[in-house]
Amino acid sequence: MSLTTLQIATIAGVGIAGVCALNRGCSGSIQNKTAFKFPSYRFTKLSLVGKSSLTHNVDHYTFALASENPLTQIPVTAPVLLKMPTGEVRPFTPIYNSDKTHLHFAIKNYNRSASGALSKVPVGSTDVSIAGPLPHIDLDNTEDKFKQVYLIGAGAGITPLWSFLNLSLSKPDSQTKLKLIYSNHCKEDIIFKNEIDELKKKYPDRFDVVHILNKEDQEADYTGRLNHEILRKEIDYVGPDAKVLVCGPPQFISMVAGTKRGPPFAQGKFGGALKEIGFKKNQVVKF
Repeated sequence: MSLTTLQIATIAGVGIAGVCALNRGCSGSIQNKTAFKFPSYRFTKLSLVGKSSLTHNVDHYTFALASENPLTQIPVTAPVLLKMPTGEVRPFTPIYNSDKTHLHFAIKNYNRSASGALSKVPVGSTDVSIAGPLPHIDLDNTEDKFKQVYLIGAGAGITPLWSFLNLSLSKPDSQTKLKLIYSNHCKEDIIFKNEIDELKKKYPDRFDVVHILNKEDQEADYTGRLNHEILRKEIDYVGPDAKVLVCGPPQFISMVAGTKRGPPFAQGKFGGALKEIGFKKNQVVKF
């Protein structure tokens, strides 16, 4: 199947911000005004072996793979293509897992999109297919190369950040410190809440988390929306061996690190709070 005009929908957790047709950028126009085209990919059927709820509108899907399938070696944070039984094809970012015979996804359910079609697929079905991985920012073998990594996410945009976080913490000799700055509407929307709490207990010297909740009647580190002031308070190191990973809706990414435009791996113009704080463009990755 030649994938030439796929429309990328905003599905938090895919690692791609914004509703982006491939002949448009995430905020209206693609860089250089040239339509991005995926190369041809060969799709492989998956078996849905597990499905559970992470929050009221985010589900955890587990797919089985044949052990010889090269997709078991998907680079961390790299998106893949999932083809639904309806024929829709969309990019999603798998969750990092040491189990190399399964793929895990945390996907927000939008009823009228590919994720809505996926939510109707029963366990045991082999009607979903996969191809990829897609072009991406290569972060493999870098998870323990930095003094400090800041992971700034909103909602289901935590998916690529969660993968990097788990991979980095799995390195027993790593000294990298990680801080997750995570924005949600309310506490019920926090994906991996229990797992985040467990990681904070297990790695108190390496991992910290800051929760921002939009609903002001709920207890959190901060209430309201993430803003420049909060980021200035929580980011205390901008040295050359610091890294920042950002994922969320277009306006969120723009506020944090400047507008993201173009195909999935394009970074767009660097700006926002991170530039004001003192980071350089090559220190920041926008998903």
